[in-house]
Amino acid sequence: ECPFCSRVEPTMAQIKQEYGNKVKIVWRNLPLPFHKKADLAAEASYEVYKQKGDAAFWQYHEKLFANQKSEDGLLRPGLEKYAQELGVDMAKFKAALDNRTHKDRVQADKDAAEKAGISGTPAFVINGYYLSGAQPFPSFKKLIDRALKEAGG
Repeated sequence: ECPFCSRVEPTMAQIKQEYGNKVKIVWRNLPLPFHKKADLAAEASYEVYKQKGDAAFWQYHEKLFANQKSEDGLLRPGLEKYAQELGVDMAKFKAALDNRTHKDRVQADKDAAEKAGISGTPAFVINGYYLSGAQPFPSFKKLIDRALKEAGG
């Protein structure tokens, strides 16, 4: 639901294009309390990941952000529609949402953010360097290049 997270998506695509397999992007969820649809969307994303792996997770992620502004884009019917489009086992998907199977996983992400002092989104940690907000590509490039240099890559 976060408009700022959506705003940084093109920058993330640019990072993937520029750096390829030199960087690894790890997604963590931090549904903010005022984003009422975000918790279930995060849980749905984990179920897609569990069933179909990384590639499907990122495809689902893209669908969520592409549809986040539509009225029912992040409501249960939309979450199910996008999952079905990716060939997810819908019986398992629906059961996971009904049973809140991934609620603890989302909570673990929230807890990790709190422990790290992160309270807003988007937030990025690049080999220990913290970057807050939907920053432009040059801000990321500076930290990524520094981290790669320090890592010998």
